Amino acid sequence: MIGAALQAPLAGLVLAVELTHPTMSIIVAMMVATFPATALSRAIDGYSIDTARLPAPD
Repeated sequence: MIGAALQAPLAGLVLAVELTHPTMSIIVAMMVATFPATALSRAIDGYSIDTARLPAPD
């Protein structure tokens, strides 16, 4: 989810691995989940949370 929201799947994986120190089987599962989530996020909206524009104040 972090990788998809930031549009940086490798950074999200590294962050999750560093914070949790999971076993190899969980790392593979995280990789399998991260890449489709990133593809879906890019298909819906090409902006990441860092580059998305905020609505103008009224």
